Amino acid sequence: MHQTGILKRYQKIIFIFFVGQIIATLYLFSLRGFDITPIVSFDSNFYINSAERFPDLLPQQRLYSGMAIIVKFASLIGPTKWVFVILNSIFVIVSGDLLWQITKKYSSNFCAWIAVYVWLLNPLTAQWTRWLMSETLYFSAVIIWLWIFIFQSSFLLLLFSALTTTLRPNAFTLFGAAVICSYVVKQKLNFRQIIILISLSILVFLILIYYVFASNDDAKTYLIESFSNGQVIWNMPETFIDFSSSPLYYIDLFLRRIGWELIQVRPWYSLKNNFFITIFMSSFYILSIRGAWFIKESKLLIAITFITVTSLIVIGFTWSIYEGRFGWWFLVSWIPLVAIGTQSRKTSLKSSTQ
Repeated sequence: MHQTGILKRYQKIIFIFFVGQIIATLYLFSLRGFDITPIVSFDSNFYINSAERFPDLLPQQRLYSGMAIIVKFASLIGPTKWVFVILNSIFVIVSGDLLWQITKKYSSNFCAWIAVYVWLLNPLTAQWTRWLMSETLYFSAVIIWLWIFIFQSSFLLLLFSALTTTLRPNAFTLFGAAVICSYVVKQKLNFRQIIILISLSILVFLILIYYVFASNDDAKTYLIESFSNGQVIWNMPETFIDFSSSPLYYIDLFLRRIGWELIQVRPWYSLKNNFFITIFMSSFYILSIRGAWFIKESKLLIAITFITVTSLIVIGFTWSIYEGRFGWWFLVSWIPLVAIGTQSRKTSLKSSTQ
C-alpha cells in the first residue's frame, strides 16, 4: 500500500509538471515567442564548450566543472540539449516529491500539495527547465539540500553540499550553510547565540566570496568594475547608479541589487507580466511570513534562514540579473513556508521542533 501511495503521488506530480511546462511556455510566449524546443543562451554555449574541453577546462570553467560533466554526460547519451532538458525534468519532478515530504512533515497533506503546485506551476521557476543552464539543477539542489538536512545525516548533507559547489560558484553557500546548520541543531543554540553565529558566518562568507573572485582574474575584474560603475542589474545600464547619488553609495548599491531580485518585476517586461509577478510575489511573501511564524524555531526555518542570508550576501556583493533568476537561489527554499502559510489559524500544527 505504501509503494502504491508513492507511485500515485509521483503520477500526480508528473501530471502537474507537464501542466506547469505548458504554463511556462505560454509565459515565455510574450517574452520570446512560441517555442517548445530546448533553449540555448550565451551561458549555454559556455557550458557546451566546457563539456567539449573537459577535463582540460579553462580557469573560469573550472568553477562550473559539475555542469561540464553533466553536459558531457548528456552529449554521450544522445542529442545534448534534449537529454539535458530531460535530466532537468527528472530533477524537478523528484524535487517536487521532496517538497511534498518536507511540507507534510510540518503541516498537512493539503499544504504538501500546495507546495508542489507552487514549485511546478510557477512560471518564474518552471521556465528554466527547457534552458541548457544551471538554474533548474541548482533550484532542485536547494530543495534536495533541505530534504537531506531534515531527514538524513549531517555527513550526507556535507557530501551533497560539496558536490553541489561544482554546479556554480554561489553554491558554496550551501556547503557553508550545511556546516553551520548542523552545528546549530546539534548544540540547540538559543536565539541570541544564533544571531552571533550568523554574524560570524557573514564574515566567513565575505572571505569566501573574495577567495572565489580572487582565484579568477576576469571575475575579480568584473566584480571591481560592477562596484565602480554602480552596476545593479548585470549589463543593464538603465539600472546603474552614480557614485555621487548617495553618501551611502555602497550600501545603496548592495540593497538595490537585493531589492530587484526580491521584487522580480523588470522595466523591460510588459505591463501584463509585471502585474502577474507583482500579485504572485506579494502573495508569496505574505504567506511565507505567515508560514514562518507557524514553524518558528524549527529545523526547517533555521535552514531556510541560512540559505537566504548567505545568498543575499552573494547577490549584494555581485549583481542582480536580467530575469530575476538569482532570487530563486533562495526563494525556492521558501516554498514550504508559502504552503504552510495557507493553513487556517484553527488548524492544529505539528510540533515545530520536529
